[in-house]
Amino acid sequence: MAFDDSLILAEHYAAVREHLDAIARVAPRDLDGSGALALFDAAYEFGDRFAAIATRALPVVETDVVWATEARTFPWWVSRRVHITHYRAQRMTRLGRALRDELPLTGAAVVTGGPERLTLDQAEILTTCAATSPGRREALLDPTNVCGERFLLTQAHAWPADKFRNAVKRWAAATDPDADERGFKEATDREYLDIALTTGGYFLNGFLTTEHGQLLLTGLDALIRTPSKDEIRTRAQLRAEALVTMTRLSLDNGLVGTTGGVKPHLNIHVGYRTLLALAAQASAGDGAGDRDQVPGDLLPVPYAPGHITGLEHLTGPGSMENGEFAAAGLLDAAMFEDGQPVPWAVLSRILCDGELSRIVFGPDGQILNVGRKKRTYRKHLRRAIIARDKHCQYPTCDAPARLCECHHSKHWGRDHGDTDVATGVLLCWHHHTHVHNNGIEIAWKSGGGWVFTDRHGRTVLRN
Repeated sequence: MAFDDSLILAEHYAAVREHLDAIARVAPRDLDGSGALALFDAAYEFGDRFAAIATRALPVVETDVVWATEARTFPWWVSRRVHITHYRAQRMTRLGRALRDELPLTGAAVVTGGPERLTLDQAEILTTCAATSPGRREALLDPTNVCGERFLLTQAHAWPADKFRNAVKRWAAATDPDADERGFKEATDREYLDIALTTGGYFLNGFLTTEHGQLLLTGLDALIRTPSKDEIRTRAQLRAEALVTMTRLSLDNGLVGTTGGVKPHLNIHVGYRTLLALAAQASAGDGAGDRDQVPGDLLPVPYAPGHITGLEHLTGPGSMENGEFAAAGLLDAAMFEDGQPVPWAVLSRILCDGELSRIVFGPDGQILNVGRKKRTYRKHLRRAIIARDKHCQYPTCDAPARLCECHHSKHWGRDHGDTDVATGVLLCWHHHTHVHNNGIEIAWKSGGGWVFTDRHGRTVLRN
């Protein structure tokens, strides 16, 4: 660039800043509807054109080695210089190169004004969907190709952005079909799923092929029921619940087979003293009274101090209930198999419709006794409850029985509730958690049916 050109540009920069400051001083709330719309249209066009100008300048900046003394990669340097995410800086860098090398007509169209202008989003669609293989880039650059870049620009003006994306994908598939086949094989090799423990839960990160992504979305969306009027969760939150629902159905129905004759299932380790405490009333109850609230076949066998020296030996080696911890009255938290603690509210809910197995450890960690499983709502009881309730009984929900659990309307731990069809109510997994977390009480009405009451005594009604 000539020295005089730099001076002229500097004058333009100053003039633009002056006019931009004047526009920024206008408060949109002081405008009427048409005035605010005109402000939006003009500001968006100017912003998009300026962003395009900046993007087109990046490849020239990249050729300068000065940035290399400040960052490992050019996108990192851009990210730090203008305070944007690294991902966005990568997209800008890729787009800038494509507008220079692969889409010259598009590069001119994004900075121009008037009806022929192309938005930066439309340019990114061409970059990410059209210029994706050597054959496609060759077709874009061929001036004799009637279905080249100029053809796609006319399509950009004819379609909304989402439909334009689909049109470009169809163009790419027709122009170089072998590229999709190669891309599929590469994508298959790139598939992965990471589930990493983080504060309060797990973080999911991964990549699926287009086919597998479509399959997963189809399955998740099939499990998302029509939201009720009081539903406040987002689509993303509903899909997260659907993913868990899909896993529950797979495990509960034995669809993944068995290992050593045992169906895979979620295991929680609960110390005996912790189990007693959960079964005890909050107000009182001595050890002998509490002992009677635990299912008989889950009590230690034999239950005699002469054989098992103290309750501290009933929870396995290395337990916090051993030694001084037990003497201090501390209870061992319920734990998942990988050592993550189970919140009391979650444990209470799971015990509503789970299976309990007794395992007695000796003082050296050896297994002394293994009791049989006990399902709090056995199959015949569950069938009876399903026959009566038919679907989730929460007032705003009609989830089918296959997506439900049996909840003790008189809580197993808090109320010493019996495992009885008279007190068992069918709740979907979402509302089962909601009932436990929000202190909702459930009672059978004299005329038939269930009544739900929130912690303030207000009846939860069907909309």
